[in-house]
Amino acid sequence: MFAVAIIKRMKIAARPNAMALHNFHVNMLAGFYHGLREMDDETRECLQPLLYNNEKKILVLISAVKTAKSLENIAKAINKEGLQDKVHYLALYKLIAEGKENYLCDLSGSFAQENGIRFDSKFSPNHDETIIPIDEQSFFPLVVKDDLIEIKKAGADISKDFFETYSGKNVVSLHRKSFFFNNTPLRHHGIFVDVSKLLGSDIFIKKLVSKIDVLTKAPACIIYPPHEQGEKLVNKIIEILSNIFQLKPIIFCFADIEIEPENKRFTIYEYLKNLTTDDLILIVDDVSITGNRLHTYQRILHNRFFGKIYYLVGVARPESEQDWERRRKILQVTKNYLLDFVEKVILPNWDSTTCPWCQEKNILKEITDAENYKSLSVTRQLELRLNELNQAENAGLINNVFFSIRNTVKPTFIGGSIFCNKSDASEADLVASIASTIEHLRNGYTNKNDGKFYHLAAQHPLYAIIHPDDYLKGNEKLFEPLIKAGLIRCCLHKELYATEDKNRQKQKKYILNFLRGLYLSNSDKSFFIYELYLSMKMGKLPKPAIEENLRHILENFFKNDKLL
Repeated sequence: MFAVAIIKRMKIAARPNAMALHNFHVNMLAGFYHGLREMDDETRECLQPLLYNNEKKILVLISAVKTAKSLENIAKAINKEGLQDKVHYLALYKLIAEGKENYLCDLSGSFAQENGIRFDSKFSPNHDETIIPIDEQSFFPLVVKDDLIEIKKAGADISKDFFETYSGKNVVSLHRKSFFFNNTPLRHHGIFVDVSKLLGSDIFIKKLVSKIDVLTKAPACIIYPPHEQGEKLVNKIIEILSNIFQLKPIIFCFADIEIEPENKRFTIYEYLKNLTTDDLILIVDDVSITGNRLHTYQRILHNRFFGKIYYLVGVARPESEQDWERRRKILQVTKNYLLDFVEKVILPNWDSTTCPWCQEKNILKEITDAENYKSLSVTRQLELRLNELNQAENAGLINNVFFSIRNTVKPTFIGGSIFCNKSDASEADLVASIASTIEHLRNGYTNKNDGKFYHLAAQHPLYAIIHPDDYLKGNEKLFEPLIKAGLIRCCLHKELYATEDKNRQKQKKYILNFLRGLYLSNSDKSFFIYELYLSMKMGKLPKPAIEENLRHILENFFKNDKLL
């Protein structure tokens, strides 16, 4: 849409510089406003609400001003109705220096020249450019395109060391809840990192000792959250401190002091009151995802303690390096405060609404509850899988991340992958490594090998998706079925589902080939077809038309009930 007419009813709030907006009325013109007669009916209909006898202001919002012809035609139509005193005009982009309209971004004059921007049509793109044809009058794209992003080793290498070091130790589990000491659920984790398992690693302990060695004096007290993993980490830290300073520090265990009993709050506040500016408090968190827990401790200590604070995290696992830097700046408000970690890995923050295995649960419940599936033999196996997912929330999924229909033995990870070299990596280790790689792609990174910037972010009309060859083709670089399944599980629908018809047809063709068994051995079929089925039910991949001659292939899995 080129032009948008908006009526705003606005009320100024009591506070200065604050404004509340209520009851927007929005009308749109469907195309370039050329002022010709065929636009009269649409223009009259669009302007009709503006004729109301009220004192409200009108904002006409347009995408860009280049020749200003369309804007002049709109102004003529509005002036003809006698509404010129009520109307204001705003362009998102100003492309000509002589334009008089209000604008948000000026791309005219020297700015375009200095930044190498041209607004002329481009008929032949460079080899590394994607050209989107646009309407010459409205500046809107005429097509949408897929930007096919390949999975690169450079992206996997960013966090690979973590998974290489700790693979096979059950450090990572999936689809798991965390609990306070009283068994109250804390939250659901799509990816759960268990620091208590890390304490069995000599490498982790050596790194932990190096972080404690920076302390020049014993902490006056240690504060940590009330759950099992946090307590085990603190016990190991106390052991290390005892060897260094020959004393055992005072410890306080709480998540939010405001919900603690009054006598406990009083004891802690009195202790803090007696500390001096020379004292040090050690705040320990086993895992930091969002930083909310550390910020809560900071709020409690603010204006109550004026000494040094050392925030020590077992595993920092933000969604991006930028998130971690923001956390550092917030917590290190003075030179007396320090935030540090023993290990750091970038991972998505999946809760119960975004966890792929919670989504699988919902789909299986929908299937098993449906009457027309009750008589199918496969339904019993789906019920068992649903029960497994329900029970797994206490201990997590490790080597039962994926499901194989009809009790067929699943493939095993053979190692030597860009995600993990070690063959002892569990299914959870592998999926977490894939999830980390995808998260780096979402954040964007520059590949040092080819100098290109890889970014899995959609910007209309260019939609970035994972290249279908990476997970829907045969024995290519990511050939192992577990890796393909992991990619499908870890990506969002907008990162897989093709926008361009030619790419959707390619995806459908690949899926049909999988169903025909062209890419998989017999032992892999029931495992990967189930993953494809789930991805289509989640809307991550398009559903191909299943020809009648494929029904016999699917009969062993879905008993001809048209689940696909």
